[in-house]
Amino acid sequence: MKRMVIEIKRRLYVNKKILRRVGSYLKKCKGEYGVSALEVAKALKISPVTARKYLDILVAMNKADKRFIGGSIFYSIRK
Repeated sequence: MKRMVIEIKRRLYVNKKILRRVGSYLKKCKGEYGVSALEVAKALKISPVTARKYLDILVAMNKADKRFIGGSIFYSIRK
């Protein structure tokens, strides 16, 4: 039996102001591993889901790195 792979493209509505704020905050952070989405959310007063969305967008744009350490995900600015 053949399997079909269906690619679903979904539109992302991106607020450029929030994207810049998340990118700026990521540049300022000098943690050993980076920062988590929860830390970004608390600092910028946005929801953790929104923070993770914009952090993943920065990763997709090759402006940030994503590291899995234990059960946590950390983000850092790409140098």
